[in-house]
Amino acid sequence: METSIAAGLVDGPTAFILWRWRYRFTTITVGSCGVLAVLSRSGVPQTWYVNVLGVVMMLGGLGVIVLINWCAVRNRAEKKAGYTTVRLGNRKLMQRDPYMGHIIRLADANYLDRQHFSGILERTKAEAKRSSPSRQRP
Repeated sequence: METSIAAGLVDGPTAFILWRWRYRFTTITVGSCGVLAVLSRSGVPQTWYVNVLGVVMMLGGLGVIVLINWCAVRNRAEKKAGYTTVRLGNRKLMQRDPYMGHIIRLADANYLDRQHFSGILERTKAEAKRSSPSRQRP
């Protein structure tokens, strides 16, 4: 069930999009940390690429810290506005798709399964690209 966009959307990136970026930064941080650990245990001398990998790990970690806090702020703002964009967000709130803001689940309804939610994301992401190419969200 999808309905049209209603008033009351919070400006800026949605909590879902911030969570997605948080997972990406976490993957980069943990991956570079793992590679650095393997290189360290293998006795690879410190070279420019080891230093670059260390900087990538630290910047990724900083990104994770920023996004953890930003996700929490965005979740609270969406809750105050009466909705959520996270797939398994607060069930007592209506759920909106993270790209266009369409209502995709009413409050107190069952959570959407992963396949259905992914299908909605694909459609609304394509719709967002068609309607506003200069304002595309990741």
